[in-house]
Amino acid sequence: MKKIKFLALMMIAGALVFTSCKKDDETIPAPTISLSGGSSVVVPLTGDTNVVFNATISAEGKINSFTVLERKIEADGTVHTGSPDEVSDAKGETAFTYNFDKTFNATSFVEGSILYAKIEYKFTVTDKEGVSITKTYTVTLKTNQGTPFTHEITTGNFWHIQGQNAGAYDLDGDATVTSSGSDDIKSMVNTDPASPNSDPSSFTGSWESKNSTEFVKDNNFDYANATVEAATAAYTTGTPAGTVTNPVVDDIYIAKKGNEYYVIKITSLNSDATKSNAGQIKFSYKKN
Repeated sequence: MKKIKFLALMMIAGALVFTSCKKDDETIPAPTISLSGGSSVVVPLTGDTNVVFNATISAEGKINSFTVLERKIEADGTVHTGSPDEVSDAKGETAFTYNFDKTFNATSFVEGSILYAKIEYKFTVTDKEGVSITKTYTVTLKTNQGTPFTHEITTGNFWHIQGQNAGAYDLDGDATVTSSGSDDIKSMVNTDPASPNSDPSSFTGSWESKNSTEFVKDNNFDYANATVEAATAAYTTGTPAGTVTNPVVDDIYIAKKGNEYYVIKITSLNSDATKSNAGQIKFSYKKN
C-alpha cells in the first residue's frame, strides 16, 4: 500500500514538473505595430496636407517603452536625426493606440538653407522581454510636379524715380505706374536717389516693394520651363527680401505676394541718366 502511495506521489510530482517546465518554455509573441494609414504619403509643394493615422501596438509581454523618432533626409541621403520622443502612457500596457496628426507643406521640409527630400517617423516598441519592433512612416516632398504658369508678360519696365516717366511697376495689374501712386499697386519702385540738381542721379535699376511683395534671387532657376512648384521650392529655400539692389541683365527673381508667385527675368538695363531719359529697366515675368 505504501508503495502504491509513493508511486502516486511520484506521478503527481512529475506532472507538476512537466507542467512547470512547459510554462517556462512557452514563448511570448513579439510585439506588433500596425499603421492604419499605410506607410507613406506624398506632400505637394503647394497647400497644406493633413496626415492622420493610428499606430496600434499589441504586446503580450507588456510594453516597456514606445518611442517616436523623426528623421529628416536630404536628397543625397544625408540624415538629420533628433532625439526620440517617448510615449510614457504606453508603458506597462499590452495594447496601445497612438494617434499621429500633423500638417505638412513645403516649409516643413526646409531648415535654414537645407531642403529635405523626405521625413521619416520611426515607431519603436520594446516589451518587458527586451524584444523590439519598428515600423516606419515616410512623408515625401513631391518636387517633380510641373504646373506651368498661365501668363507671361514681356513688357515689364520702370524708369528712374526722378525722371519724367513712371518709376514703379504693378505685377498684379501688369502695368508701369507712377512712384507717387497708391502703395497697393507698387510691387516694384525704383530706389535710386534723386539728385539735388536738375539732372537725375545714375540709374542702377534697384527697387523695393511697397505692397509686401518679396523677392528671392536665383540665377540657376530655369525661367524657360518655369513651373509653380519649382518657383515655390526656389522661394522657400531662399531668403526673401522686399528690396533688390543692382540687378543686371539675365538676373532671375522669384517674387511672392500673398499666395501668388511671379518669376521675373531682367532683359534690359539702360543706365543713361539724362533729363529726357533717366534710365530704364525692362523685364519679362511669368505668373498665374
